[in-house]
Amino acid sequence: MVVIRSHMNNGCRLRTNLGPPTAWLLLLLLSVEFVFLPRIWGPTLADAAAGAAATDTPLPPSRCPGSCTLHGTCNEELGRCDCPRHLSGPDCSRRLPRPELLQRCRQQGYSGLKECLDPEQSCLNRCNRRGSCVAGFCHCKPGHFGADCSLSLDSAGRPVLLAGSGYSTRTKRPWVYVYELPPEMTVWYNFRRLDRPLHLLLWQRLLSSGARVADGAEADYYLLPVRQRSFSDSPLLEAAMRYSAAHWPWWNGTGGGHRHLVLHTGDWGRAEASPEVQLLGWNMSWLTHWGLTKDRDIPRWSRSFRPDKDVVLPVYISPGHFVKFGMTRSPLHPRLAARAAARNRTARTAATLFFAGRICPDQRYPTPETWPHCGGQSSDNWYSGGIREKVVAAHWSRPGFHLVASEPRYGAYLAGSTYCLAPPGAGHGQRQIQALFMGCVPVTVADHVAEPFEPALSWQRWGVRAAEADIPRLHELLAGVGEEQLAGMRSRMHCAAQHMLYSSISGGLLGEDGRYDAFESALEVLRVRGRHPGEPQARFGQLDADFAEFMS
Repeated sequence: MVVIRSHMNNGCRLRTNLGPPTAWLLLLLLSVEFVFLPRIWGPTLADAAAGAAATDTPLPPSRCPGSCTLHGTCNEELGRCDCPRHLSGPDCSRRLPRPELLQRCRQQGYSGLKECLDPEQSCLNRCNRRGSCVAGFCHCKPGHFGADCSLSLDSAGRPVLLAGSGYSTRTKRPWVYVYELPPEMTVWYNFRRLDRPLHLLLWQRLLSSGARVADGAEADYYLLPVRQRSFSDSPLLEAAMRYSAAHWPWWNGTGGGHRHLVLHTGDWGRAEASPEVQLLGWNMSWLTHWGLTKDRDIPRWSRSFRPDKDVVLPVYISPGHFVKFGMTRSPLHPRLAARAAARNRTARTAATLFFAGRICPDQRYPTPETWPHCGGQSSDNWYSGGIREKVVAAHWSRPGFHLVASEPRYGAYLAGSTYCLAPPGAGHGQRQIQALFMGCVPVTVADHVAEPFEPALSWQRWGVRAAEADIPRLHELLAGVGEEQLAGMRSRMHCAAQHMLYSSISGGLLGEDGRYDAFESALEVLRVRGRHPGEPQARFGQLDADFAEFMS
């Protein structure tokens, strides 16, 4: 292993053995538990736990009633008996009758009992080899507890993580405390139905990264690990907030949720939460993909992102998504850069501006009768805020602009084009990340919408931002980018792409080792916010030299 400077010569470092440029793809596919959860890349805490020396220290009496540990898991900190889906009662000894179990399963997103009780469902962190996986629920060994069996109590009765394994919290802050909520709020749910599993992946990664602490008094932040994918998930978050406030001192002790985190992966982020949940969680920090900072006169486009409290995270793009769209050979990979640069500039898939995807709200392509508009009333054209339609209407026949609803050579066009349009979708999008990864300068168009990690980072360092009012003259804006300016953008793309990809979760995509990936970048933003409360994100680089170096 060697530490080298990027071929872009912009100060971004990576550690790599520089294997074949497609090796990352094979490793990614091998690393995925296709049920729902990718294994965390690199040495796992489960492996460390398995290698820990066995101890003969007798266990203290359980705080849970009856035979809880025989049927379920005892949360020794709270004296709460957590049951698998098919069991109930104070000690999990009652097997649910079929009608009652079927109702519970359907409430948790399962179509029937077979799917609900499928033993092939994966468990968080594979239960750290301190328990057995029962259809997605970790049945922990006596004395161990938590959704992944990572917790136990020390001799003083205090929670500790992975006792006996040598686990220690990393030196670098922030440290994050994860609430151990009842399983009906977390692991009972059918994770196979989650198209956006990032909250689970971050939950796992906090442990293997060493950023998780067992004692909330030591924490800089507190995570509520509940899914927030759509409007219907608000009751779950409200229940989690109220439960946490009732059973631990940290919610009320921080002034009603200050320094508490929740991840919302829905199209419209925090704005999808119910008014009651927004009010109850006004003091929390929402991790979101949707950076709208101002109410817009567009259906569902309400202010979601508060730069003084929240963080815009990149969308998690799964390994299968890279394969499906032909994004398997990034020109930014050090072994591909020189050849790709020469090949892509002369390829038949080269375009000045490229976009392929949904344009109209009803997913149709504009017909000859309505071309190049979607048709219908303007109020119906809410999708993408009408941005995609406006771009097509203004530039559908412009030479060098390849704007289509579908493109079978999608990955090739991304790699071969100079600019790639990255508009929003219903709300947030991921095309800016795809473009960046494939070496295409992203062109973002969405007024008052912050891109991932903005305003702590500026996407204009490696991309072009156009105002919606300038869509008709987009060709002039791109023509006005000089060769030196374009070269500067390209020189920063390799490092920028590392910050937008979750390579410490799914594996290195650009020859990197994950130290600058989206997970670590999110922690870095939170670290500086904790050190400089009240300061705007745009000043983080000026206030903190380590942050500036990390993000450069």
